[in-house]
Amino acid sequence: MINESAAKLWRAGADPIGKTLSVDRLAGHPWGSVLLPTGSSPNFIVIGIIGDTKNEGLRDATQPAVLVPYTLASPPSRILAVRTFGEPAAILNSVRRRVGALDSQIAIGRSMTLKEVLGFETMQPRFTMAVFACFAGLGLSLAAIGIYSIVSYDVTQRMHEFSVRMALGANRADIVKWCCARRQQAP
Repeated sequence: MINESAAKLWRAGADPIGKTLSVDRLAGHPWGSVLLPTGSSPNFIVIGIIGDTKNEGLRDATQPAVLVPYTLASPPSRILAVRTFGEPAAILNSVRRRVGALDSQIAIGRSMTLKEVLGFETMQPRFTMAVFACFAGLGLSLAAIGIYSIVSYDVTQRMHEFSVRMALGANRADIVKWCCARRQQAP
């Protein structure tokens, strides 16, 4: 079986079902830790097309995929997906017993819920956004401190002038207007 992305690699209008597909990774080329039977053929007949699912992460586009029987290409570690209603941890022991009844040599390792898997997938972007938010807050704080320092320095330098103007009858609004007008005239 192939996914829709792999089916799009055929010529426009051509139906891939019934066509022969050669999978190079099964033609004796080294494929990591995947177990291959001796004398297996790398040629397969496409018997169906399945819908695209995310296979390279949540944000990346779906890559073309070929699904072969596990008897022909078997990774040492497999994933067993179980849909349950209710709490997933409650049925874990039942699943372990059932798998053990099928084959006593199979051991179930770490179990994860879909929520945990998606949490791992979104952990890095969340961390990156948290770091950016911290730096943005730091930058905003430094800018506010800088503006306060400049205004404070300017007021301190002109305190004597403000005192004289207020002694001659100017109120606070007049002082603020005069400061703003003087700032606009300054080069």
